[in-house]
Amino acid sequence: MKNKNLAQTKLDRDHAEEIFCTCIGARMRAITRAVSAIYEDAMRPYRIRFSQMNILVATMQTGETLPAELSRMLQLDHSTVSRGVGRMTERGWLETLEDEDGRLAPVRITKKGQALVAKAYPAWKEAQQQACKLVGPEFESEIHATMNTLLKTP
Repeated sequence: MKNKNLAQTKLDRDHAEEIFCTCIGARMRAITRAVSAIYEDAMRPYRIRFSQMNILVATMQTGETLPAELSRMLQLDHSTVSRGVGRMTERGWLETLEDEDGRLAPVRITKKGQALVAKAYPAWKEAQQQACKLVGPEFESEIHATMNTLLKTP
C-alpha cells in the first residue's frame, strides 16, 4: 500500500512539474506582469495608469465609441472599462455623449485627454522599446498576430 501512495505522489509531482514548467497561462501572466510594469513606470509621472492610456488612445483612434466596443477592442471586461471611463471623465480626459434614445453613452477623448497622450508619448515610446527588447522580435510579431485574431473573433 505504501508503494502505491509513493507512486501516486511521484505522478502528482510529475504533473505539477509539467504544469509549472510548461503552462502557457501562467507564463503569459508572468510576462504580462513584467511588461505591464515597464509601461506603468513610464506612465506614472503623467498620473495615468497604463490601462487608462489604452482606453484613451482606443477612444482617440475611433473618434467616439461605446464602452462595449472599447471592451471588445481592448479585451477588457465591461466593468473595468466603465470604471476607467468614469475616472477619466472625472479628470476631464474623456467626455460622455448622449445618444438619441438617452440609454447609450458613447465616449470621446477631450482636448485635455489628447494633450495628455501627446505629452506621455515619448515615455510610452521608450517603454515600448524596453518591452520589445524584453520579449524579442519573434514574440512581438506573434503578439500582434494573436491580437489581430482576437479582434476578428466575434
